Amino acid sequence: MTSQTLSETIDHLSGLQKGVLTLLSASETWQLHLDSGRLIYPVSEHHRVRRWDRAIRQQRPHWNWGTAAAWQSGQSFWELQLLEAGFAQNQLSPLQAKLAIRSAAQECFFDLNRSNDLKVEWEPVTTSLSHSCQTAILSTREIQMLHHKAVNMQQEWQEAGLGDFSPNLAPILTQEIASEKLPVPRSYFGGHFNVWDISLELGLSLTKLARSLVPLALNSVLRFDQIQDLSAPTATDSQPSADAHTAQAPKAAQRPLLVACIDDSPVLAHTLRKILTSVGHQMMSIQEPMRGFSLLIEHRPDLILLDLNLPNADGYSICKFLRDTPVFEKTPIIILTGQDSHIDRLKAQLAGATAFLAKPPRAHELLATIQEYSV
Repeated sequence: MTSQTLSETIDHLSGLQKGVLTLLSASETWQLHLDSGRLIYPVSEHHRVRRWDRAIRQQRPHWNWGTAAAWQSGQSFWELQLLEAGFAQNQLSPLQAKLAIRSAAQECFFDLNRSNDLKVEWEPVTTSLSHSCQTAILSTREIQMLHHKAVNMQQEWQEAGLGDFSPNLAPILTQEIASEKLPVPRSYFGGHFNVWDISLELGLSLTKLARSLVPLALNSVLRFDQIQDLSAPTATDSQPSADAHTAQAPKAAQRPLLVACIDDSPVLAHTLRKILTSVGHQMMSIQEPMRGFSLLIEHRPDLILLDLNLPNADGYSICKFLRDTPVFEKTPIIILTGQDSHIDRLKAQLAGATAFLAKPPRAHELLATIQEYSV
């Protein structure tokens, strides 16, 4: 085992053949699976499944990879098995796989660049790759370019005064604060998403996002905590999921909920039903709120999703009407709308809304919000 910097390690990759290069920093261990100096995929046990899910969802958001039981029992390098399964099932193209590998590698290099002294160990391993996989894996030149980009990201991170703060931590609110004062929707502060997750979900710069969160932590409005990885795939994970995003979504409340959706769009209702039923909830759809009020009274849903833009009805008035009805006085009412301004949020709060989600909601965001307000 030798000691060297990440830059020195990258420069020597072209001289390596088939095998696993293990990099040990002070806090983490990474494994670069290589084929003649080219990167198949980087592996770290810390948030291993979460990182894979992020990388894949950027390219194939509707591939429910959790049901692709194509890896061998006891296979330690399951990422390769899933890549090959994606090719075989026409779920992934070589280009999509290459971009996913790049995403995971960039996160890897960003984390490793914080360590100036890496312990390096090489183990020859023979790995059989399909033609598609041979096309997708990263060349030494691509690895060097990714490393250079990660160095620039780390420099930007340091210049922003973020120091040793890790994007693998999750922001969690510790005190009440108005939603309009939060840099991202409230549902991302429930301890289900780390900073990497939020950056991807909302398409935000990692550094800018972290800079907007740190002042809240310094003022004790939130804290940053470690969160668990997602459940690792197993060969028995064959239950279909309606939405690939639910692979990363937090678990639903322990008891199944009845959720009422008040919206005139059958397309949105169908989408929401797939998301909700995939985690055990039930949904009742109401397209005309006044006619459906008797159904709400009869079934008394655990939570209500309400669109603001309804035909022949004002969503704010419907929200106020429901909130003034004793049966629904304490029922969570989640506003769904494409109108996401400060004024819209204020009006919704004044009408008695519990939370406010942009339309169409992401599966992760929707399920996290439902879990937060249904317990």
